Amino acid sequence: MLTLPLADHTQLANPAHPLVVAQALFGAPVTEVTADMVADFQGALRELGLDLPVVKTIQGGNIVVGPGIATATNTLAGYQVASSDGRWSVALTNNWVTLETPAFTNFQKDFGPHLRSVLQAATRVIKPVAVNRAGLRFINVLTRPSGDSWSGWIRESLIAVSKDELLKQGFVGHAQQLLFDAGPSVKSAVRCGPVTDGSDEPKFMLDIDTYAEPDEVW
Repeated sequence: MLTLPLADHTQLANPAHPLVVAQALFGAPVTEVTADMVADFQGALRELGLDLPVVKTIQGGNIVVGPGIATATNTLAGYQVASSDGRWSVALTNNWVTLETPAFTNFQKDFGPHLRSVLQAATRVIKPVAVNRAGLRFINVLTRPSGDSWSGWIRESLIAVSKDELLKQGFVGHAQQLLFDAGPSVKSAVRCGPVTDGSDEPKFMLDIDTYAEPDEVW
């Protein structure tokens, strides 16, 4: 099991999180999320202190890949509700609910309380019976301070290719996928590597998805 030092919870002035997402996948007796249910969901969230007046429909599906063919199955339809300023949005289907923000600041002060509100509202409206997966994902995009190398900011093992004397001559970029045992029945999937966004500033992505798949009563 991965053992890490205690986290530093000092709040950053400019967090490097373009997106933070929490998701719960569940089994529920509901086969379709209706407009009336979304209105009830919004009302429940409002009672809990989270006002998300903007509504739009969403669609998704599971993909089954076979020899020479990829087939979409179990197409899902749902709704996304969002705050007027775009800081918070929630997606709701009959199989999952998510909370996401592009403006994460602090888990204890806002994200955690909002997540509890979302789960309480989903419980009231969708009435899930089992939880299949619960996850929290942080997408970090780090900008390297001018003139510095990544060595002082990112572990050597994650940037090893760029430091290899033979390979670095033609090195353009790389992507890694790592999976860690992060705790009892908890996994952490990490995707990382250099990224570009059209600017000249070097950037490095750390996409960390920590999750459990308990298959337990909701």
